[in-house]
Amino acid sequence: ISDRLMASKDLFKAEEEYNKIIGKNDEGVFLPVIDKTQISGNSQDLVELATSNNPYLKTYQFKIKAARSAVNKSKGGFSPTVEIAASMSEQQNVTYLDNRDLRSEAIYLNVKVPLFQKGMEYVGVSKANKDLSFAKREYQTNRENIVKDVKQTYKEFIFYGDLLKSQEELVELTNSRIENIAEQVKVGDGDIIDLLESKLELNKILIQQLSNKADYILSYYKLLMLTGKFEI
Repeated sequence: ISDRLMASKDLFKAEEEYNKIIGKNDEGVFLPVIDKTQISGNSQDLVELATSNNPYLKTYQFKIKAARSAVNKSKGGFSPTVEIAASMSEQQNVTYLDNRDLRSEAIYLNVKVPLFQKGMEYVGVSKANKDLSFAKREYQTNRENIVKDVKQTYKEFIFYGDLLKSQEELVELTNSRIENIAEQVKVGDGDIIDLLESKLELNKILIQQLSNKADYILSYYKLLMLTGKFEI
């Protein structure tokens, strides 16, 4: 009775958590199918996928590009600017030229050199370099975290996969044991207590197996998200 009450409490808590996140509990919920071909290769292959495809990491790569562009733009304040202007004018029947026409053509070259009177250009470059340095550190830190996460999650995925195989064998053995004891009970040679204990043991194994399946699926989808393969 005590075990049943504790199980009912756990069920109530699980349903409440489910309702908060998803909505009304659906009795038709089933575990999704795992496509192992999506998790191919070894942990290093997955790390390379994550560092190149992870959408979260791509955001930080874009920040680096933006910061580098800002540095180049701020350096432009040190460069001189050159402007070329051309003009042409014409006067007809000019008196002092014996009523001949006068045509004038001119090309002007304007060169502007920054004087750095207030040092604003230096301040802009310094700030842009600091922003670029911060963006690089931010990217590197997040990259290291994602690499660690991929390796750890891959270990969990392999571990739960092997554990589930072992539990499937254990379920078969326990079912076989229950069948043997049940046959013995029928002919009067078996103990009903042994039969009930075996059934309880099977239920505990099935409960743990279901919990491990959930962890296995979570690690699978986490790897898909980390490597940029997750599609809604």
